[in-house]
Amino acid sequence: MSSLIKEADRPRKPWRVDWMQLGRRRTTRFATKREAEAFIGDLARGDRVAEKTITLNEWVPTWIKTHGLEWEQRTRRDRANEMDRWVLPWLGKVRLGDLSRRDIRTWRTAMIESGATVYAAQHAVKTLSTCLGDAVDDDILPANPCAGLKALQWARLPQEPATLREVEAVRARMPTVRDRAAVSLLAYAGLRPGELISLRWADVREHSLVVRRGAGRVTGETKSGSIRTIPIIGVLADDLAAFERDDGTVLRIANWGNWAGRVWRPAARAARVARAPKVLRHTAASLWIAEGRDVQQVAHLMGHANTRLIHDTYGHLFQEAQLAGGQDIQAAASEARSQALSQVPAELHDASRSSSSRAA
Repeated sequence: MSSLIKEADRPRKPWRVDWMQLGRRRTTRFATKREAEAFIGDLARGDRVAEKTITLNEWVPTWIKTHGLEWEQRTRRDRANEMDRWVLPWLGKVRLGDLSRRDIRTWRTAMIESGATVYAAQHAVKTLSTCLGDAVDDDILPANPCAGLKALQWARLPQEPATLREVEAVRARMPTVRDRAAVSLLAYAGLRPGELISLRWADVREHSLVVRRGAGRVTGETKSGSIRTIPIIGVLADDLAAFERDDGTVLRIANWGNWAGRVWRPAARAARVARAPKVLRHTAASLWIAEGRDVQQVAHLMGHANTRLIHDTYGHLFQEAQLAGGQDIQAAASEARSQALSQVPAELHDASRSSSSRAA
């Protein structure tokens, strides 16, 4: 719905069109009646060109609300925070149709000059590109000005995996067998946190895990949307066999952040291991690489849609080895586990077994 109004007290642009967009009343002024009527005609025909007049401040909340349904909760939160911190303070008042590649370069430089790292600036550009790409998909923009923009180069720090000694040292100090199983699922199955807490007993087979869901996603799917099967090695099978099956989730971890702070952190501190639990996913990748699997196989086991991330993140691991010559994952993990268990009091294991039995 739109209305045409003439305002005699505005001689330069006396013709005003009031119209609705994204649930908000908007006003556009014109110098001639002919221009105003042509604009009304565009609106009546459903011409989406007019929507290019909305600003990023107006589009971003709609983008997060509509497209964010397919994101993980953490992704939705991080993208909203990134927009608030790096994008909207500089570009919030700019109309979508006015954004150019030159504007993006100027903004990127301004971020770095204000103290952002090259990585942070590049990641903000990537988030904005996703936002504008969705505007293109919604027929609001004809093209994404971020597309084709040459990325800045920065020194990527290689993702260093936790060693088997570190993994088993932390595991040995976990308070319950369920917590120990969580460590093993991260290090020997490469599960993401959302996949870890969503894993159900129905997906645990005799020799493999079927990873089909992730926490925090409206669709309930994994991050890549694919289903993958991961082999269960002996040490992981031992941990899963330590408590009885039921019809629910394997670990009953309600909140990943709470578990990482309340359970993982004290155990890691006691083991003198300065690692975050997410690093154990890198351990799984390093073990599969050391075992001789190729990039395609590792990408599948990690749940990546393509091999590029494997090359970028774990490429250096193909030249290194977690395993000794002729040793397999099971033998190496068993050896590290025996060494770790010999360094903790036996009563810790007895207490964890009894508490886990009560929980099960």
